[in-house]
Formats: sequence, C-alpha cells, structure tokens
Amino acid sequence: MKGWRRFCLIVLISGVILRFYNLSGQLYWHDEAFTSLRISGYTAEEVKQEIFTGELIQVKDLQKYQNSNRDRNISHVIDALALEDSQHPPLYYILIKLWADWFGSSIPVIRSFSALISLLVFPCLYWLCWELFRSPLVGWMAIAIASVSPYFFLYAREARQYSLWTVTILLTGILLLRSIRLTREEIPFQQSFKNWGGYAIALTFSFYTFPISAIVAIGQGIYVLIAETLLNRFHRFKSLLFYSFASCFSILLFSPWVAIMISSWSKTGPSWTERPLPLLIWLKLWGMHFSRFFIFSIDGFGFHTLLNYITLPIFILLFLYSLYFLCRQTPVKVWLFILILTLIIPFALASPDLLWGGQRSTSSRYLLPMYLGMDIAIAYLFTAQILQSRFWPSFFWKSITLATISLGLISCLFYVNAEASWIKGVSFNNPEIVRAIAPSSKSLLITTSAEINFGNILALSHVLDPNINLLLIDVYAPSDWEIIAKIPESFQNIYFLNVSDRWRQKFENQYNFQTKPIYSDTFLWLWQKNQKFRSMGVLS
Repeated sequence: MKGWRRFCLIVLISGVILRFYNLSGQLYWHDEAFTSLRISGYTAEEVKQEIFTGELIQVKDLQKYQNSNRDRNISHVIDALALEDSQHPPLYYILIKLWADWFGSSIPVIRSFSALISLLVFPCLYWLCWELFRSPLVGWMAIAIASVSPYFFLYAREARQYSLWTVTILLTGILLLRSIRLTREEIPFQQSFKNWGGYAIALTFSFYTFPISAIVAIGQGIYVLIAETLLNRFHRFKSLLFYSFASCFSILLFSPWVAIMISSWSKTGPSWTERPLPLLIWLKLWGMHFSRFFIFSIDGFGFHTLLNYITLPIFILLFLYSLYFLCRQTPVKVWLFILILTLIIPFALASPDLLWGGQRSTSSRYLLPMYLGMDIAIAYLFTAQILQSRFWPSFFWKSITLATISLGLISCLFYVNAEASWIKGVSFNNPEIVRAIAPSSKSLLITTSAEINFGNILALSHVLDPNINLLLIDVYAPSDWEIIAKIPESFQNIYFLNVSDRWRQKFENQYNFQTKPIYSDTFLWLWQKNQKFRSMGVLS
C-alpha cells in the first residue's frame, strides 16, 4: 500500500510540473482571446467600432484589446460580460483581471492562473474520496489519475474558468456530504447552520463560475431526497430541509446575474448549441468524450485517429464496469452520489439534443462533473482490485492501472509539445493559417466580423507577424462599399480569411484580380490573390 502511495505521489509531481511547462506552446485560441478581451475591459462592440472600419491597421494594433488596461477596472469587466456574454458569470473574470493587473497579460501568465487553481483540485479530490470511502488510497489513486488525465490536464492549462469550476464542484460535493454526515450525528443547530452555510457559499461560488452548476445542484438535491429522506426514516426531512434553505440562499445570491442572463439571453446565449448535427457526428463526438479522458488525440476531434477508434471500446467498457463495480461493492449512499454526479449533466444536455436536435452535449467542457465522477469510480475500481488477495486478478488490475496512468502521462507529454489540441475547437488549425501568410509588412489580411472571425483575428494577433497589415470589415454595420479603404499598390500578398464569396468578389471586381483557395478546414478558409495586381483605381 505504501508503494502505491509513493507511485501516486510521483505521478502527481509529474502532472504538476507538466501543468506549468511550456504554457505558451499551444496556440492561444478563439475563446482564450475573449478572456483577454474581458481583461482589457473593452466590449466586443467597442472593438468593432474602432478596428472593423475598413481602414488599414496592423496586427500589433490588436494587442491593445488583449492586455490588461488599468484605466478599465473590474466594473468594466462585469459590464462587458452583462452586455455581451452573460452566459459566463463574472467570478473567474474578476479574479483573472486582478491577476493580470498584478502580474501582466502575457499568455504564460494568464494560463498560469488556471494551472495554479488546478492544483486545488487534488486536495479537494482527496477530501471528497475520504468523505465517500474513508480510504486514503482511493483518494491518492483518484489524484494520480486526474493529474495525468489529458482532459483535466488540458483544461488546467487553458485561460478559461474550467479549473475554477472543477474546484467549486468538488467543494460543493465535499461540504454537502460533510453537512449530511454531521446532521446525522445530531450536532448542535449552530454547528449544522455553519456547515450548511459553507455549502451554500460554495454553491454560490459555483453558480458565479459557470451556470451549468445549477444542474449539479439539482442532482445534489435529488441525492439528498433519495439518500437522506427515502432511505433514512430516522432523519426524515432534516437534511432535505437544510439543503432547501442552503440552495435557496445560493439562488437568492445568484439572482442578480440570473436576471441579467434572462434579459440578454436572446443576444448572448450560446445559439450554436441548438444547431442541428448529423447523428453520426453526434455519436462520434460522444465517443470522443470517453477517449479524451484517457488518451491524446492527434487531430482536432479524434475522428481520423486509428488509435482512438481501437482503444475507445476498451475505455467505454472500463467506465461502465467501474460504475457496475461501484454499485455492487459500496453502500447506496456512496454509489448514488457518484452516479448522480456522473450522469446528471449528460442526461440534462443529451436529452434535448436527441428530442429536438442540437449539440449541447457534444462540448466536453460542459461535462466536467461527468469526468469527475468517472475519475472517482475508476479510482475505486483500481484500488479495490489491486488490493485483493488473489494473485492473478490482482496482477491483471495492477497492469491495467499502470497502463492507464502511463497512457495518460504519455498523452500529457505529447500535449505540452503540441502546437494545438482538440480543446482549441474552431482555432485548431490556426497554425496552418499562420504558416500560409507571408510574414511581411507587404502582406495584407482581409477578414470580416462575421461568425468566429472576430475572436479568431484577436487570437491570431498573438502569433502573426505584428507588421502584417489588416483590413477588417464589419459586415453588420450599415456602411457602403465605398467607405472601405483603398488598397495601396505596394502590397505583394493579399489574403482573404473567412470572407464570404460576396465580399471576395467585390474586391476582385474593384481591383481587377482573381483569388485562389490556399487552405480550408471545417471552420477556416484562406484565399490569396493569384494574379498580378493591376493599378485600376488603386492609390499608391
């Protein structure tokens, strides 16, 4: 047992070191660029009015909107979120704004905040396992698996709120189980009030980190209702009553932001989640949910990676067997908590996808509670099996445990040196765009504010040559073609990134040249002028 603890400690140290290694290595993508935009205190609308004017600017001019601005304080950050992005509550953005004001706005610094917060996951995970199993080794095993799981590893290095959300989910689970346990022990009312008050505060923090926490809270309410009321007649309604007061208090504290979300949801809600998706693609993405917990993916989604297809059935069977083993070997109050934690979010998001269409459940970041439940269930399975007395079954599960953790560690080593990973979504192939654009002051990149272009051009500003010229067009502004700046004759390379055929043809007709596609993927299209520039109505 001591040997396994030492092994888990070595794995943990490796995972911690890798979390801080080469933080600037992977591309800074669309969503992370929006984090930096929030840090700057500017709204997207302000930025569009200043730079999407059809006037020539340079890449380096965009960095103004990607760095902390001390003239714009926390109130500007909150106002920008309320106006444009209310689906993301302000707690993380307040903290990252303070962090950037103190330490700077560079990519490694911004990502290091998430990496630092992710370290709190390990003691919280151990504590939750202790509340559930009273087994130190289960806690250590859960820590070891999580420390090198590609899923937790990648989000620990992401300039978004998911590390903080992980911590708040674990804290709510810990404080809920602790409060229930102490309530059973008939402690004085004041002590119960403090414990349930702690749960209410943790739940409030979770709400203000990510609104899907509401589904987790509903799952915790279902757990209290079943485990502490229906299955525990002696303490009927006592824990349920405390939970009701605590959750209502949390909802009351979160209600100001709920009002903002309701009033602005039609403008700021994630409308992409309702877009229909072919069933086969939906099923493939769900398969990747399980694969991403254990192993790296070479391409953006893992669809075309043979290794993922080969190992996927093994991972799914391991996950399902861990839940089965948990339900067979532990008391109802233990397995019910983990089962609800694991399944409540997938059920809540996948059901509307299947009934009405959409892709709500295809985003792995929304399923974070499921991955926590998966981690704990597998940790319990491995621990119970390697400690059994029979040699060959114990040897088999020791081999599986070592293989699983080793595969995770190899995946982390792969990702720290990769320029992109699947969590980069719509920006996964941005490095290809950078390589295709000539790094010269005589290069011009033209794009519009449509769809992902706004966030992507901000992301590209971190990696493109700062002297490359930009012509940014706000397609939603009531402007005429005539106000768009004339293109100087000196430009040798002209590129069009995600520009509609209509706008591209306008340029071709205006300046009498043709374009050719030089790169495309699911989200990105890059065209380049391919005929000699003719000085037809062109200013020098």
